[in-house]
Amino acid sequence: MVSAPELYSQKFYAYKPFFAAFLPLPVEWSGGTLPPHIADNEVSVPLSEENKKHENAPFHYEGNTPVFDLKSEREDRERAAQKEKEDTYKNKQLSIQRSTLTTQVALVAFGLIGAAISMYQSHISRVSAEAALEAANVAQRTLCETQRSNREQAAISKTSLEATVENFHQEQRAWVVPFDMSTEKIEDGKKVIFKVLYKNTGRTPALHVDGVIARNPALGKIPYRDKSKGKAKDIGKMLLAPDGGGNTSTIDNPLPTGLIEPLMRNGLKLYIFGTIFYEDIFGKKHWTQFCFYPSRNMDASLPCPIHNETDDTQQQKK
Repeated sequence: MVSAPELYSQKFYAYKPFFAAFLPLPVEWSGGTLPPHIADNEVSVPLSEENKKHENAPFHYEGNTPVFDLKSEREDRERAAQKEKEDTYKNKQLSIQRSTLTTQVALVAFGLIGAAISMYQSHISRVSAEAALEAANVAQRTLCETQRSNREQAAISKTSLEATVENFHQEQRAWVVPFDMSTEKIEDGKKVIFKVLYKNTGRTPALHVDGVIARNPALGKIPYRDKSKGKAKDIGKMLLAPDGGGNTSTIDNPLPTGLIEPLMRNGLKLYIFGTIFYEDIFGKKHWTQFCFYPSRNMDASLPCPIHNETDDTQQQKK
């Protein structure tokens, strides 16, 4: 910047016609004097709006006073204006960059928040799926346990029902029991037959009652089990009512009296054994064994130590 005296001394009078045409100059300037307020001071005023309108002119305004520019001053002013534009541009760029950075940071933050929300939702979904799976497993185990319990309960109920039915059958079924043996002479005393008596002590009839009978002087030769006569046409099978009685005898094979009496006198024994076969009204087959031997005088019968079981005792042994 140059001082006001230097400025006016160098350029004012050269451009006086220009100022006279365009500028309202003070009256006192015609004599070549300087305005008192700028005579002894340096002027440094920022570029005003008026200066901006005439920035290409060889002068600028300081307040309302036109000041002529030197070349270096104009260059300085142009550089200052350029720098101001550059600074303004830089500031705008910085502002744009800051806005862009802020936007990017916001986007990254939103992305992280979205990722966190997605991860949380994924975690919640996984936890829910695991909980659902565990609930399904618990339900499956509960169902299996319930089914197993139901099967066990059904088995217990079935066993209990079967036991109840069996007890009912046992209480109501027929029971055919041999209880005595008699000795009878036939053919005017020439022959002897043995007759085993039995009775149905049960509450219902015994069906298809049949008996087999045999004799043997040796106890050790009595068989463990007797065979039924089967379905031979000449075998008669009877129905035996409750409290009804029947017998099976050796009538088909009587012994001569002269043969049996010496056995008795000599202390020998003749064993009469066999089995009564029958069926109850519930369709179950049964059998009862017997074994007797006559006293020495043949006026009584005595039980044997063996061959006196039933199908019920055989099942209990199993």
